[in-house]
Amino acid sequence: YAGEPDALVQPRADERLDIETLIRGFTIDAAYQLRIEDQIGSIESGKYADLVILDRDIFTVAPHTIHETGVVLTLLGGEVVYEAP
Repeated sequence: YAGEPDALVQPRADERLDIETLIRGFTIDAAYQLRIEDQIGSIESGKYADLVILDRDIFTVAPHTIHETGVVLTLLGGEVVYEAP
């Protein structure tokens, strides 16, 4: 179950990816694969501002608690489309 560090269903320790690799895979590496890394995938001037602001630093929390992270703000094309109450 989510939140259990010793859950039975998870990859072997030598097959797990760190959070930095996973975030990169969903952002700049995915944009590169689509050949649009000049438009999306990283926070840079001139690129689309599609991003979320989280309520904690997922690079520093225990991996089995990341699912508890909440979204504070969502930007789509630089416009706020969601803001937590």
